Amino acid sequence: MPLAKELRLHGRGGQGTVKASEIIVHSAVRQGLYANSIPYFGFERRGAPVSAFVRISGEPIRPKTQVYHPNCVVVLDETLMNAVDVFEGMPGGSVLVLNTKREPSLLPVKAGVTSVAAVDATGISLDVLGRAVPNTVMLGAFCRATGWVVVSDVAERAAQAFGPSNAKAVMRGYDAVRTFSPRSGGSAAARPSEDGDTASIDEWPETGPHEAPVGTELYVLETGEWRSHRPVWQAEACNGCGVCVVSCPVGAVSFNAGVPPRSRRGVAVDLTYCKGCGICVTECPRDAFSLVEEGVRA
Repeated sequence: MPLAKELRLHGRGGQGTVKASEIIVHSAVRQGLYANSIPYFGFERRGAPVSAFVRISGEPIRPKTQVYHPNCVVVLDETLMNAVDVFEGMPGGSVLVLNTKREPSLLPVKAGVTSVAAVDATGISLDVLGRAVPNTVMLGAFCRATGWVVVSDVAERAAQAFGPSNAKAVMRGYDAVRTFSPRSGGSAAARPSEDGDTASIDEWPETGPHEAPVGTELYVLETGEWRSHRPVWQAEACNGCGVCVVSCPVGAVSFNAGVPPRSRRGVAVDLTYCKGCGICVTECPRDAFSLVEEGVRA
């Protein structure tokens, strides 16, 4: 590897983004290469955007800064594309590795990206690990998309760090990758709508500003952009006890205005600020809430 390769990973708190970057470094060093990783946490809480930066080279690496022009970007959570410019600084010939169920040919990419690798890492992690922690699956996809490190080394290190099932998750991710090379100009023409059809990117509506719920710690931050799953309320199961309203840490669950508090149809969720933490699901005594996968929102 005569030239240094630079990688940026985007994920959310709790998805193992930083640990994934460390596993790549360990694997590269075992192959006789030089490598380093640098985390960037921002808001240190579950669900918040997290970044990690990796450099791999055949020569000693002097820079200890963030990566500003990554040759490859790995996105562990598709919904981050609503909140973070994952394409920032990507030069020509770059690779995008994305956790998504969507066909890579339908994903919106920017100029400079010459290869898109897609894998349903969340689905695979649920199947193999029983949890929606996609980092080891994405490591396998990264190995397949770039060839920068040997997948068997990555799988071995993942097993040492997290247990033997994670080696299987790495290999499942490696085998399940779907790739696409965007046409000249680098931009896909359309992306899927929620019902499976395609729509021009320009037709997708903008999300307007909202006022934060009074009394919450998040008066300015619209933390709904942190969410990978959203709560769904089932009116027929609800008895109006209000446990969800009291338990929500950001005040995103409330009784509907003008509806009696104990009414079965009196609960609303403000998705502008809901992080998808799932506390309403675990605290509800009637199982009136469930979490569903968010998907990309306009």
